[in-house]
Amino acid sequence: MAVLLVVPGVASAAGIISALSVSPSSVQGGASAQGTVTLIPDVTPTTVLLFSSDPSVATVPASVVAPAGQGTVTFTIGTNSAAPATIVQITAAIQNVPHMANLSVNAATPPGPSLSSVSVTPSSVTGGSPATGTVAFNGVTDGATVQLSSSNPAVVVWRQIVRSPAWPPSRRLR
Repeated sequence: MAVLLVVPGVASAAGIISALSVSPSSVQGGASAQGTVTLIPDVTPTTVLLFSSDPSVATVPASVVAPAGQGTVTFTIGTNSAAPATIVQITAAIQNVPHMANLSVNAATPPGPSLSSVSVTPSSVTGGSPATGTVAFNGVTDGATVQLSSSNPAVVVWRQIVRSPAWPPSRRLR
């Protein structure tokens, strides 16, 4: 007489996503971020499906493959430099079990130079004495208008609004 012994199988957690992260979690349009999928390693390669809630703002590859025995896999998230500020949900899934992480895409800085600093010398004067202000740009401009104001116009008055057809990186004002 033969006896057949049936032992219940043990459920395997291999190939299951334990976390999805995006770094940095906030970027300017046109910059990229890195997604990291952490999973319980499997003895065979594991395909992770990837999705973006707004592919016009942030793109991900359709999938990544974690080699056998590997517990993490990374992928690049590209962003659109012309996109408005948007929060995009990135999704990674194995066997229809999703994990989500958010990426905040901020509007890109407009091209060209921008105002980088304003300073006044001397920093302290007696009533009626002049001071010289300097505005600095992070590059040469092709024309700029700088409107100056004071938090206390009864004490500090700017005599002019400065316009220039071509500003060097630094310009003195009086």
